[in-house]
Amino acid sequence: MGCYTCGGNPNTWCNKCMPAEDTWVAPVDKLPDVFMGDRDHMYLLPNGDLFILSPDRTRWIKVNGTGNATAYDDAELKKRITDLEAKSDKDTVTTVRQGDRVTVTKDGNDYTVSANPIKAVNTTEDGKEPLVTLTPNASGDTLTLNSTRLAQEIAKVQSKADNFVSGVDVSREGNKVKLTYTFVDGTSKEVEFEDKDTVALAYDDTALKARVKALEDKPTSGKQQLSLDNNTRRLSISDGNNVTLPNDKQTLSLEGRKLSISNGNSVMLPEDTVDGGDNLICNSVFPTSTTGWGYWTSDQENTKLSLSKHSFYYNNTENMFVLSNNTQTSVPASSTRFKVKRNTKYSFNIALFSTGNIKGVTLYFLGRQTGQTSHFTNIVTIKDTNNSPSTTGVYNFHATFDTGGSDEGYIRIDNKGTNNSSDSLLFFSEIDVYEGTSPRAYNPSMKCALKALNNKEDKDKQTLTLSGNTLSISNGNSVNLPQYVSPQEFTTLKNEYNQLKGAFEKLLQDLKGSGAWNQTGGNIFEGSLRPDRHIATGNINLFGGTVDGNAFIRTNNGKTENDLAGGIN
Repeated sequence: MGCYTCGGNPNTWCNKCMPAEDTWVAPVDKLPDVFMGDRDHMYLLPNGDLFILSPDRTRWIKVNGTGNATAYDDAELKKRITDLEAKSDKDTVTTVRQGDRVTVTKDGNDYTVSANPIKAVNTTEDGKEPLVTLTPNASGDTLTLNSTRLAQEIAKVQSKADNFVSGVDVSREGNKVKLTYTFVDGTSKEVEFEDKDTVALAYDDTALKARVKALEDKPTSGKQQLSLDNNTRRLSISDGNNVTLPNDKQTLSLEGRKLSISNGNSVMLPEDTVDGGDNLICNSVFPTSTTGWGYWTSDQENTKLSLSKHSFYYNNTENMFVLSNNTQTSVPASSTRFKVKRNTKYSFNIALFSTGNIKGVTLYFLGRQTGQTSHFTNIVTIKDTNNSPSTTGVYNFHATFDTGGSDEGYIRIDNKGTNNSSDSLLFFSEIDVYEGTSPRAYNPSMKCALKALNNKEDKDKQTLTLSGNTLSISNGNSVNLPQYVSPQEFTTLKNEYNQLKGAFEKLLQDLKGSGAWNQTGGNIFEGSLRPDRHIATGNINLFGGTVDGNAFIRTNNGKTENDLAGGIN
C-alpha cells in the first residue's frame, strides 16, 4: 500500500489512505508480510475474507467463514533472507575516530558512511531542546540527557496510549458480522458489516419444518380435482398420481426416401424418376407471401418485391413474384441459402417475363465455403441480358452452372433498372434448382413442403373436461369416473352402519324369541318371518269374536276377524 502523505507505513496509516470510518478494517489486495502487519487493524481481502495478526506476529488468523484459517507462509521471506546472505559484500570499512562526526548518505540501495571531525553540534534545528547533547572533548566526548524534554516525549506517548486495542471480539447474526474492539483505557467500540459470502456452520431447517407442519395441518376437502398442464400434457388428480398424455401434434420427417409421421408409421417413397432430385428453392411457385426472399440476402426486407396475378400466367388466377425498379441501377431479390456439392453441375429453371422498359435481367448463383462469414465468395453469373426476356408471354428459361469450390449458396435475381420514368416490372415464378444438367418440368421442394406442414398451426388440439363424474375429451368419447368417498365420509358411514346393524340385530333376536323370526343360517340375519306372523302397524282396534287362529291384531278399518277374546278360567 502506497500513500503520498504517509508513505504507506502499515503501522500507522494516515486518514488519507485509510478513511476514519474504516479505521478498524483495512481493505487490501493481499495480505502483507507478518513483519509489516498491524495488530490494531483487521485486513479485508477482495473476496470478503477478514484476517488479524496473531499475538506472536508469526501468522494471519482468519476471523470469518467456515474455511480453514490461513497461516502465514514464510517461504518467500526465507528465500529473500537466503538471497541476502548469499549476496556478495560490497561494503567498505570506514574508520571513525574519537571526536569525528558520522554522516550517512543514501544513493539507491547504497549507503555511505563518512567520518569528519566534530566541530559543532546543532541542537536547535527543530526549535526544541534536544533530548541528548553531545559535547566533544579531546579526552572523551560527553553525552548529556535532557530529562525535561524526555518527560515531555513520554507524556505525548501516554496521551496516545488510550487508542491502543487490547482485545477484539467477533460475533455473527445472520449475515451481520459485529466486531467489538476493547481499548486499553477500558472503553470499547463496535463495527458492523454484512457478509454474504460466508456459509453458516449448520443448516437451519426451522423454516422448512414450519412449511411441513403447515402442510400436515392443512385440512383436506375430501374432493379430488383433475388438472391438465398444457405445456407438459401431464394429467394429474389431487391427492393421487398423474399420467402424461401423448402429444396430439404430429410432425412429418423425410430421411432419404423414408417418410415418417410422429406417433405413427413410416412409408417408403418411390425412387426419384426426375433428374436432379428435390428442388432446392423454397416458396418458388404460387406464392402467398415473400417469405424466403429478401434484398441483398434473404434476411433483409425487400420493399421492391411483391405478389401479383397476370393474364399471361394461369389466366390471371395464380400469384407471381414481381420485382419493381424505378431507378437506373439494379434492384435484387435473393433466395434463402441452400447446400450444394463442390465442383458439381446444377440446373436452374425459371418462368419469367417483364415490361418493355426494363434495362435487362441478371441471374446469379452466389456461393461460399463452410465456415466463411461473408455473404458470398464465389460469383457465378448464370445469365445476363440487356433487354426484356419477354413482353408477350411467359418465357421458360433453363441454364446450367458449376458450383466451383462452394459448399452453400443462394440465387439472386436482379432487375437492372428502367429506361424511362416508369417502373420496370419483372414477373417470375416456378424457380427450380437441382443437381444435374437435364431440363425438366417444374418440381416443388418436398423438404420445404414438409417443413411448412410441420410449422402449420395445430387446430386439432383436444381438451379434457370434467362434469360431475363424467370425464370427456373433445372430438372423442366420455367415461364415468367412480364415485369418490373421502376417508372421513367412509368413517362416518361405517359408524352409522354399525349402529344400524346393532339395532337391527337386537330387533331380530327379540322376534326370534317371540317365535316370529325363523333363523335358517349361522347368524341372526339369515332367516325370515314365519308365514302366520306379521309385524303390526297403525292403530289397534279390539273386537270380540270366536278365537280361530286365522286372524291377527286388527290394524285397518275392514271387518277382518280378530283373535282377541276374554274370559275367566
